[in-house]
Amino acid sequence: MNHFLTEDTLRTGLTSYLKKWKYNNTVQDDLWESLTEAAHRQASLDPAITAKEIMDTWTLQKGFPVVHVERNYDTNEPTATFTQAKFRLIKNESLPQGEYSTYKWWIPVSYASINFNTDFSRTKPFFWIKPSDKAVTKPIIANEQDWLIVNVQETGFYRVNYDLKNWAMLINQLRLNASAIHPINRGQLMDDALNLAKASLLPYDLALEVTQYLKNEEEYLPWECFFTQFHFISTMMSKSSSYGTFKKYIQNLVHKEYTRLGYGQNEADPLPRRLHRTNVVTWACKVGHEGCLASTTTLFSEWMNSSSPNMDNPIPTNLREVTYCTAIKMGGEKEWDFLWERYLDGNVAYLTWSITENSGIRKQDTPLVLRSVAATSVGGYLTFNFVRDKWAKLEKFLGDIYQPALVHIVQAIAARLNTRFELHEMQQLRDRYDGELGAATRAVDQGIETTMIQIQWMEEKLSTNRTGTDGPGSVPVYTENRTEPKLLLPVRFRFQVFENRTEPAGSG
Repeated sequence: MNHFLTEDTLRTGLTSYLKKWKYNNTVQDDLWESLTEAAHRQASLDPAITAKEIMDTWTLQKGFPVVHVERNYDTNEPTATFTQAKFRLIKNESLPQGEYSTYKWWIPVSYASINFNTDFSRTKPFFWIKPSDKAVTKPIIANEQDWLIVNVQETGFYRVNYDLKNWAMLINQLRLNASAIHPINRGQLMDDALNLAKASLLPYDLALEVTQYLKNEEEYLPWECFFTQFHFISTMMSKSSSYGTFKKYIQNLVHKEYTRLGYGQNEADPLPRRLHRTNVVTWACKVGHEGCLASTTTLFSEWMNSSSPNMDNPIPTNLREVTYCTAIKMGGEKEWDFLWERYLDGNVAYLTWSITENSGIRKQDTPLVLRSVAATSVGGYLTFNFVRDKWAKLEKFLGDIYQPALVHIVQAIAARLNTRFELHEMQQLRDRYDGELGAATRAVDQGIETTMIQIQWMEEKLSTNRTGTDGPGSVPVYTENRTEPKLLLPVRFRFQVFENRTEPAGSG
């Protein structure tokens, strides 16, 4: 609202609203009325439009839209046609569509190109897409060879999809000189492309091409969007034979940025840079980057060799989670025992011990333990079996916090289920404990729906009969006439098996 009303109008309207309704109860329409009066008085909103008309479509409807932009590249009269639809990640006829699938919104449209609004400073909308509009065609200030970006600085809450030629020009610009595009919009392109591909609205190979420029990206936001979206892909592929090449692709992308940022911590760094370093290091170690693994081993060994490990921890605070997890993953019993000793003087641990009296793990930490194990590629299904087989013991041990905790545990488990066998197992769990789930009933139902969505993604997007890319630069620039292949995937998978620890006495 700050962008389509302007900051001055928003402040004036809010001040008027607070003065008018102080010490009284209000409803949202009272706020819209005050904002409309200020906007009309200051000419920041068309007199024929009210704040209520606009905001009701956003506050009283579920979801958000995707705007499709189809350009006419006529050199004499360049135009673009804009249409909207509710954004749905998965089109699945077996899932309830609901009447909200026909919702439409008032959508503010701003744009920039290589020769117009080049500093991305104008965020106030040039025009609106109304709920009643089937399509809106507008002249644009962009030549045939100019890319176009809609939703400047992502001030509107919607996704944007373009025709393939415009996507190709955006990809080329990112590769040649990404700084010509605002960092927020670079993040938007990353986030939109990967979500549009996930929703089958964009070919996955095109979305992957958007990511390839990242080897030269130094800003936090585009990387954050990439890591957030690739977490889903990584989770889905972690049990596939193609995970090895997937990890190699990420290694190639993060190598330059990992080298630039380093493994250490500089307290003088601004918060975004510290968050960025944490993300880059976490993913570098996650996909087996040699430099990251070596730094982890060195720091953890230094800590283990300390004469007072409870007092002197050389591992930077923001990198402790990834360092601990990587050290345990790459190490053996010695590393585990060392960290367990530190836990006994502090926090965190292991499945069966988590529901064993006097094991050293606090009862309130048990859900965290289960969620943490479930979040790993090996631990997801192990946790599912554990919860199913130890249901009665879990319920007795956790007592009053059992059902609330189960909600989050089920969500963590479902995030990794993506086969029809696992779906059947989840449905059996619901049927087996029907009537005992209580507050967790909805979480289990949502877990089943999540699993169905992920099965569809695997069946539609995953193709193990293709070789994956060796990294950035190996995939050609996208062109309009290419057919849509499935997600590029590797064909090899390497894993290690570590010895199984004996359950503590009395674990049952």
